[in-house]
Amino acid sequence: MKLAHLTLLTITCALLNACASATVHPDESSSAAGAAHYPPPHAIYFTVDASRQSKAWKNAAEDASNNWPNKVQGWFDELLPQELKSIAPTQPARGDTHDGWLLETTVTYFDPGSATARLWIGGGAGQSKIKTHSEVYDLARSSTSPLFSFDTYGDSGNYSSLYEQVSVGTGPKKDIWRTCREIRGYLENVTGTHGH
Repeated sequence: MKLAHLTLLTITCALLNACASATVHPDESSSAAGAAHYPPPHAIYFTVDASRQSKAWKNAAEDASNNWPNKVQGWFDELLPQELKSIAPTQPARGDTHDGWLLETTVTYFDPGSATARLWIGGGAGQSKIKTHSEVYDLARSSTSPLFSFDTYGDSGNYSSLYEQVSVGTGPKKDIWRTCREIRGYLENVTGTHGH
């Protein structure tokens, strides 16, 4: 009987968790960015600051033991070029870049959440969260005055699969993937390349 109740509880939690979805919303911090449209760059170079010094990390002891800053940096380095290639060839910034756009993204908040809470409590408990601030520079014009800037916020919400609920690494990586997609969507809107 206890097994039947536990099974029913687990199935109910999984079904309830399937109802929610993650959200990532760009929020313009530059008033000119909303109305401005720019020609697509021939290349996009990017930097991501996910270091511990950014004061983004919720729990310093947990972050050190799980190496979250390096994981987050690696996920951005992997996923951002894949998402931005629809606009222009994308690669990490080097010192010799003088033409194209420079996208500088800073992780301003990160919480990997709790896989245990996502599994056993559900309803949004234990969700992972990430906030970023991005500035875009046209390197042909200036590397000190951005064309525009914007913020993103993402959270894992609830997960639909038991594996995702248990794996805390999957939640944050999905948040970063969604954040990269939102950055791409925002840049597609300002360049008019949406759907290309």
